Amino acid sequence: MKKSLNMQDAISFAVRELKKKFVLLVISFGAIPFFLTTLAIVVISVLYRFNPNAINYFSGILLFLMLGLYVLYGLGSAYMSLRFVDNKQVRMRDILSQYSLLIPGIISYMIYWLMVSAGLILLVIPGLIIATRWFFFPYALVEGRGISRSLSYSATLTDKVKFNILGYLLVIAFASMIPVVNFFVPIIASLSSAWMYRNLERQHNSLAIVDIE
Repeated sequence: MKKSLNMQDAISFAVRELKKKFVLLVISFGAIPFFLTTLAIVVISVLYRFNPNAINYFSGILLFLMLGLYVLYGLGSAYMSLRFVDNKQVRMRDILSQYSLLIPGIISYMIYWLMVSAGLILLVIPGLIIATRWFFFPYALVEGRGISRSLSYSATLTDKVKFNILGYLLVIAFASMIPVVNFFVPIIASLSSAWMYRNLERQHNSLAIVDIE
C-alpha cells in the first residue's frame, strides 16, 4: 500500500497546539526539565564540595542522572504528544509519568544512538537509514510495545516514507540553529512527530488520514 506523509500538515498541527496550550507546553517541555536538570547539577556540585577527591564518582552519577532525565523527558514528551493528537486530557505532570519505562527507555535510546552513530561513522547512509527507520520508537514504547517490538513497529510504519522523514529531520535540525525559534523546536518536533506516527499508523491499518482537531 502506498503511504503518504505530509510534513507541512504535521508541523501546522504542532504550531496550532502550541498556540492553544502555550503555557502548559512551555512549562512541561521547558521549565520542568530545566528545573530538574539544574537541581541534579546543584546537588552533585554540593556533594562534590564536601568530597572533592571523588570527582570521578560524582561525574559518573551526574552523567547517569542526565541520561535518565533525558530518557524520562523523551518518553514523557512522546506520551503527552500522543494524547494531544488523540484529543485526550494532558497535564503538566505527564512529562514525568513514564518512569516505569525508564530502564527499557534507556536501553532503547542507547541501541538507537549506538546504531545510528555506528552507521554514520562507517558510511553515513546506513546511519541515516537507521535514524529514519527507528524514528518513532519512543511513541511505540509508551504505548506498551516493548523494546524490540517498538523498534520493529517503527520500521514497519516508516517503510516507503524514509525520505520524507529524512527531510523532516533536516528541517528540524535547521530550525534548531535559529535563535529564539530553537526554544520551541523540541515542542513542535514532538507534537508533529506524534501526528505523523498516528497518521502512518492509520494508513498501516488501512484507515483514512485525519488531522485531529
